[in-house]
Amino acid sequence: MKKWVAAAVMAGSLLAVAVGQPPMALKLERRLVNASTSQLVAIDTLRHTKLLGGGGAVQLPVSGSGNDYLAGGPYLTRVNLGSPPRSFSVIIDTGSSPSWVACQMVGSSTQPGLFDPRVSSSSSVLMCSDNRCKEIVHDRSGVCNTSSNSCGYNMNYGTGSDVLATAAGYFLSDMVYLEILNGSQQTSSYSAPIIFGCTDSRTGDLTHEAFDGILGFGMSPISFSSQVYSLGLSPRVSSLCMERSHGGGILVFGKPLELGLVYTPLLRDQSYYGLNMESISVNGKKLGLDPSVFTPSAGYRTFADSGTSLAFLASEAYDQFVSAIAAAVSPSANPTLGSADQHCFVPSSSIDSSFPHVTLHFVGGAAMQLKPANYLRSRDNSIYCIAWQKNGQRVTILGDIVLSDKLLVHDIENMVLGWMDYNCSRPIHVTTTPEKKKVNSADASQKISMPIAIVILIILVSFSTPS
Repeated sequence: MKKWVAAAVMAGSLLAVAVGQPPMALKLERRLVNASTSQLVAIDTLRHTKLLGGGGAVQLPVSGSGNDYLAGGPYLTRVNLGSPPRSFSVIIDTGSSPSWVACQMVGSSTQPGLFDPRVSSSSSVLMCSDNRCKEIVHDRSGVCNTSSNSCGYNMNYGTGSDVLATAAGYFLSDMVYLEILNGSQQTSSYSAPIIFGCTDSRTGDLTHEAFDGILGFGMSPISFSSQVYSLGLSPRVSSLCMERSHGGGILVFGKPLELGLVYTPLLRDQSYYGLNMESISVNGKKLGLDPSVFTPSAGYRTFADSGTSLAFLASEAYDQFVSAIAAAVSPSANPTLGSADQHCFVPSSSIDSSFPHVTLHFVGGAAMQLKPANYLRSRDNSIYCIAWQKNGQRVTILGDIVLSDKLLVHDIENMVLGWMDYNCSRPIHVTTTPEKKKVNSADASQKISMPIAIVILIILVSFSTPS
């Protein structure tokens, strides 16, 4: 029998609750930087190449000031790689599977901030003959480099024929070290062998220095969460809660015991968290959209992606959505035109009373309730603009602006995504005992009854705001 271990990423104080065992914690950090909406759109577009069938997946750090209406940047954590271990800042990404860090180029002198496998005694290059490489190639996450007989990747990022950035490297197996902090504030170490990409060539926006790589939590076998599962360290479920106001969050390996979670099935045969969204309501009134706009069988796709800062709505639904929002805005909120033809308003009263609430409807009767903060963005706390963008590729991507302040349960074992509104600074109860859950179309809000975890690993996030 496998010994399951749960883990959580949190902000501020010790947040997860374990029964029978003192909790342990891992310290991490999150950085916040500033960016305009146009910069966020450009960065999101760059990394959507993978989601939309292109050649790669990457997240770049974007804005996040701790303000409800300034879209927060991706959530970063620190991992220690190699022997001896070195610390690297990586982005938590549910929209990609391969993990990678920036690496030293072969034959060049050592540079600070880059991972150098030559000085790690536990590092080994993944060769083409390795079954793990064959699985990576089969999953289209990499290729066999015949000249070096190693498992590599060479990815172009952009839209259409426009290449905006490139990343190339090879896959390694090396130790990942976690510093565990127990309830007595004493630390101990835990380590595991993990396969990750060693990116030794980057161009364009991938040369950004605010992060060292990504930690992939997609559904493919190469993802960090899948590898942790295959090593017998956790169940195939992780839960993420991203706090908007203070920029902190929670990431848990284990099934949450919170009541009120709503579930919808995940689409099968996908490497990402694909959903079957059915419709959108504004102030309780459903938009008059063609039902096929979100139907997978009609070639439309919907993804939940923590690596996207904004939200991108399929073009066939976007105009109706924006018109419905504008029609429901309080008369006291004066319309104005923002940059790049954004639909903006200057409210004279509170935001929640001036703007409508939105509901996303999914198959199985599940509904995701959104507040104005889930679709608005403001640079100066006086003009508020609709931050969702039009996507012309039949794809809807629900990014951090939509998913924040919710407990999101990525349950690969049962192929469901769950959520509920949640205060990410509150305690969260998790279990590591596997149990089947069913999606109930008659009552999407399901009561969950599960055994308490035997061992719980809790990760703390510390974060800072710009000076």
